[in-house]
Amino acid sequence: MLIKPTVSFRAEYATAAGLPTDRTRTETAAAPTVPATAARAVADQAVLVPSKIPDLLRFESTADHVGRASQFKSVATSVGRALQFAGPPILGQFQAERYDAMRAVMSDVDLFQIDLLLGNAGSDTERAYLKKALVAGNTGYDLDWFAEQIRGKDPSWLRANLRLVNDSKEGSKGLTQQWANGGAPAAAQVIRGELDPVFALRVRQGNADVTAIDPTSNLAVGQAQMLGAAGSTYSTMSPRDAINILGYPGTGLVYTTRNGYRNTAVIDVINRDIAVGVPVAIRLDDQDVGDHVLVITGYIGPDPRIRDPYAKVTYVAHDPRDGRTVFLDRHQLALDTQFGAPNGISELYARP
Repeated sequence: MLIKPTVSFRAEYATAAGLPTDRTRTETAAAPTVPATAARAVADQAVLVPSKIPDLLRFESTADHVGRASQFKSVATSVGRALQFAGPPILGQFQAERYDAMRAVMSDVDLFQIDLLLGNAGSDTERAYLKKALVAGNTGYDLDWFAEQIRGKDPSWLRANLRLVNDSKEGSKGLTQQWANGGAPAAAQVIRGELDPVFALRVRQGNADVTAIDPTSNLAVGQAQMLGAAGSTYSTMSPRDAINILGYPGTGLVYTTRNGYRNTAVIDVINRDIAVGVPVAIRLDDQDVGDHVLVITGYIGPDPRIRDPYAKVTYVAHDPRDGRTVFLDRHQLALDTQFGAPNGISELYARP
């Protein structure tokens, strides 16, 4: 049975957000009567991995970010106007079609339980997020818990808490990478948060501030674990691997790598995916500060898949390095003139 009560979170939540693989942390926050030994185990886990971070994983302090704000010039800055972004659709075309496909093979019992869950929702917006949670691979306890958490919340609360980015305007802050070489796991967390509202909400609830740099936070623990820091000597990882480790099979997406050097076709792939609500990641070869990863979460303007040289399409991107939102036009994205990379996008991480 698909909607089956469970007693534990999936292991991916522990990897991504530093959460334990059982319900101890949630119960600790909700019920102070949890035995002291359990509470101690939770507290110990919160600092376990950072204490083992090898020297090669240099903690990126706030001071490291000073001076980077001027490195990126957004479309809003370059044309002198303040763009506003309402965010991508809650349930984009890809996830809407995935939801219909899942319903087509559900048993009558599963359909009844899903429809009951949707029927108890307080608004169409809640229902959209519940469908999104289902197609991201959530079942049982996670869906029931999520439905209770969002019931009766207004749209602004839902939008602010069920994503890990804040892209309403240029410069808005969202999830920030915690380690100097942590761009890949941070990008993976952002992409998973874009596709899975349950994941996004748990990460936000498990961290006081996802925009802050704190080596003892659950966010830092999760990123360090993905880097292989606990008992490992790996110093970096491919964004593709990080995204797939965190997202597949739950999201139904497998990301692949495309070479972006002098390859304008990658722009077409970006357009294909963001038009249907699927975020992508790009790697930039930054001459000043090395490899750099951005997550493109959406766009402003007409359908980017339409080949119109006069169309004004603005790409909305999240920069995990400092958690900021940047707006880019096609020229900036293709040539990367604002990032200092000589040949534009070096790699694209998207669907096959």
